[in-house]
Amino acid sequence: PCEAVCVCQSGRFGSVCDYDEASLLGAQETRLQLLNALLNMTALQNTNIQTVSAWISQLNSNTQKPDELSAEGVAVALSVLQVIVESLPLTSVLAETAEGVLTTVDRLATILTGTTNPVSELSITPETYASRDDILDQYGMYVSSTMVAGQQTINSILAQFRVLSAVRAIATGVPNAVTLNVFDTPLSAAESTEGILAHSATIPVLNDYSFAA
Repeated sequence: PCEAVCVCQSGRFGSVCDYDEASLLGAQETRLQLLNALLNMTALQNTNIQTVSAWISQLNSNTQKPDELSAEGVAVALSVLQVIVESLPLTSVLAETAEGVLTTVDRLATILTGTTNPVSELSITPETYASRDDILDQYGMYVSSTMVAGQQTINSILAQFRVLSAVRAIATGVPNAVTLNVFDTPLSAAESTEGILAHSATIPVLNDYSFAA
């Protein structure tokens, strides 16, 4: 599908060109202060379901305008996300609540693709991308840990990426045999209606019985 993108005149910034440079930098500074306050809060509060759920909610609130996230703001948001995903296994936060992590990552990904925020995108480093990928890995492992074999997959469809979480039982068979598991990329309702084909990934799993009692 096509997406309209604004091309701003000189001196205008933002995804819909609604900032001049001074107003954008001022908004980014305010957003940075809020994110730093949230990061400090994660260090001071006890880690439990209520606090981690609140961190997720507040982070989503503070990142709802990607234009207002400077490169430094992105870095702080990623630091908060790192604290959150490391805290998830300690709190048993519901998968539905944890999915809020993906909302923030998706907003940050919008900045990383260069579709917005031209004032600050030049200082984003490769480490930023690595941090984002690590957060997604930890999120996926946590959500999978809350599921049981045969449970319906949990699909998350966002603007910049898709996440499929599933747990499948490995059928018993010949030791050291390889079982192939096929996963399809989740499609939105509109994509399914348009007849778009899902991308498939085949993941080989080795049946290892060497530690069986």
